[in-house]
Amino acid sequence: MPKEVATAERSSTRRKSGRREEILQIARTLFAEKGFESASIREIGDAAGILSGSLYYHFATKDDMLDELVRPFVLPLLKQYEVIAHSDADAPDRLRQMIQFGLQNLVQEPDLLKIVANDRKFFAKSERFSYVEEAWQDIFQIWYGVLQDGVRQGQFRSDLNLHITLRMIIELLNGTVDWFRPDGRFTIEQVIDTQVELLFGGLTPR
Repeated sequence: MPKEVATAERSSTRRKSGRREEILQIARTLFAEKGFESASIREIGDAAGILSGSLYYHFATKDDMLDELVRPFVLPLLKQYEVIAHSDADAPDRLRQMIQFGLQNLVQEPDLLKIVANDRKFFAKSERFSYVEEAWQDIFQIWYGVLQDGVRQGQFRSDLNLHITLRMIIELLNGTVDWFRPDGRFTIEQVIDTQVELLFGGLTPR
């Protein structure tokens, strides 16, 4: 193959790859703002400055876009929670690390957290995205197990309903994505410290 042709093909491939990534990031923003099912192919195309039909040159379906966004996010998220939960630290320290990890993800990937949290009904009914709901259930059990460990070790109160307690913790963390801004009034360290203090104030024996 002539050198000029090979160079031109590599350049074309890079342009296609860059355009594809640009479209994916536009889809990510729209999915986070409107929800996956509400965001249309036409809206993605309009935001990208191309005809909606041209999107199919890069992605076969809207589901393909979603899968490329959430799969690389959800599975490593689950893995890291497993690493923290199975460490040798005591239950309060593991819970503190999990809260910190969850909130740091908020700063790094706010759009993906919104998508995964807000579109749970869609994920739950979709066979293709069953791995998302399964990951959520596994993460729930990981958190629940750490709370149970704390109760057994006498470090957390035994008179609390752990299912209700955990749902309140998760809602507190997930809700932060709706108001926290990295360039806003509060730092993520302040948010972490406040939430840990609030939660541990209610969890620890009196």
